[in-house]
Amino acid sequence: LLLIVVRSREMLWIVYLVAFLESAVGQFSDPAEHALLPRLVDNASLMPANTLNALNTNLALLIGPVLGGALMERLGLPPVVIIDCLSYLFAALLVALISQPSPQTEDQPAGSEQAGPIVAPAVWNHMWLEWRDGLLLLRHDPLLATLFVATAMVALGEGIFSVLLIPYLHMLGGGAQAFGWLATLRGVGGLMGALVVSQLHGVLKPHRLFPLSLVGAGILATVMFNVPKLLVAMGMLFLWGVPAMGAQVSVQTLFQSNVENQYQGRVFGAYGTTAALLMLLGQGLASGLGDNNGTIPLLNVDAFLYLSAGGLALASLWNRLAKLPLGAT
Repeated sequence: LLLIVVRSREMLWIVYLVAFLESAVGQFSDPAEHALLPRLVDNASLMPANTLNALNTNLALLIGPVLGGALMERLGLPPVVIIDCLSYLFAALLVALISQPSPQTEDQPAGSEQAGPIVAPAVWNHMWLEWRDGLLLLRHDPLLATLFVATAMVALGEGIFSVLLIPYLHMLGGGAQAFGWLATLRGVGGLMGALVVSQLHGVLKPHRLFPLSLVGAGILATVMFNVPKLLVAMGMLFLWGVPAMGAQVSVQTLFQSNVENQYQGRVFGAYGTTAALLMLLGQGLASGLGDNNGTIPLLNVDAFLYLSAGGLALASLWNRLAKLPLGAT
C-alpha cells in the first residue's frame, strides 16, 4: 500500500523501501512454504509438487508484467497497487484454508513453554538460535552440506550476473528493447524448463538432476558470455530455463526429503538467508570490480561458479545415489 503515495521521481526511495520490506518478508514466507509441502504430500510426490510450484511461478512471472503494464496504462498506479494487495490477501486466505496434519512432537527451545508476554528481544534471540540450529544441522550432514555449498556458489554467481547483465547487453549493442526480450525469453524458458522437468522426475532422481542441471547451466553461460552475439545470448537464456528449473526443483526436493519436519523451516531459513547474503556479496563484487576488470571476465566467474558447483555436487551426490536402495530419493 505504500506505493500508492508515489507520485514523482523524487519519491522513488519508497519503491526501494517496499522492495526491501517485501524481500525481508520473503525470508519468512518462503521457508514456511517449503517446509509445509512435505506435510501435504508423500516423498514420492515431492518432486512433481515442486515442479508444479515452479510452473505456477513462471506463469505468473510471464503473465504478471504484461497484465500489470496494461492495467497501469489504463488505470494508473493506485488501482494497480490495490489489485496487487487484494491478490496477497486472496493468497493468504487460500493458505489459511489448508488443512495439514500436526506433528506429534515438535522440538521446543528451553523455556518456551512458560507463560507470560513475549518480548521482542526474546523473539529475535529465538530466531537467531533457530537460524544457527539450521546451519549446525547442515554442517553435520554431508548431503545437506554439499547442497548448501553448491547453492551458495550459485547465489554468488547470480549476484554477479544481475549487476553485469545491462553492461553486457550494451557491449552487444542492445538497449531497453533487447533487455525486454531477454527477460521475456528467460521467463518462457523457465516455463519450458518446468514442463521438461515434470517429464523427467520418473527418469532422473533429484541426486542426479541437481548436479547435471548446474553443469548444464554453466555450459550455457560459458557459451553466452564468450560468443558476443545478441541472438546467441537470447538463445542461451531461453535454453537456460531447463537447467535452472531442474536445479531449483531438485534441490528443494532433496532438502525436503532429507530433513525431518521439525527442522525444515530452520534449514530453509538458513539456506535462504545465506543465499541472499552471498547474492548481495556477488552484486558488491561486480559493482566494485566490473569497471577495472571488465565485464566478460567477471561474467565468466559466474559460469565457473556454476560449473564448479555442479562438479562438487556430481562428485558427492552421484556416488551417494548409487548406494541407495531401489526407489529411494
